[in-house]
Amino acid sequence: MKKIFALLFVLISLNVISQEIPREKIFISDSLTGESGKFYMEGKEIDLNKTFLDSKNIEKIDTYFGKSAEVKSGSIGAYLITRKNKNSLLTLQKFIEEIKLNNESIKNALRVNVVVDSLLINEFSEYKIEPSCVLKINIIIKDPKGVNSDGTTPTIEIITNKNNG
Repeated sequence: MKKIFALLFVLISLNVISQEIPREKIFISDSLTGESGKFYMEGKEIDLNKTFLDSKNIEKIDTYFGKSAEVKSGSIGAYLITRKNKNSLLTLQKFIEEIKLNNESIKNALRVNVVVDSLLINEFSEYKIEPSCVLKINIIIKDPKGVNSDGTTPTIEIITNKNNG
């Protein structure tokens, strides 16, 4: 009986530990409630790791804390980015399509490699970019037809003001 009780106790303990603790909701405005550690802009959550913003267009970044901030020192808040000009962000996919359309040497390339600020991007549709953050675009090709004769793919290198602004 003791073994069954001990086993039951262990199973219940593991079940309680494995349950995800919900994040605290943080009031940002009448129309926006956030979660700690997340970034928001123009009323929507954004993945800052997959968004290239113009550093010169950021007016301010406010941090909002929930009730737990009073109890826990060092608690993480929700971050609200306010931009000066609220121009649309493009998916990196759309941005690359526009670059290809305007460049005869890669216009017909079936594939291109894309590097943004030394980061090789694989899934263009998962990333967003504010076009005004782009400082320079380099197109690296060996074959003027857009697909290199040795089977390599042309590369579009984008340098933003994220680290240089």
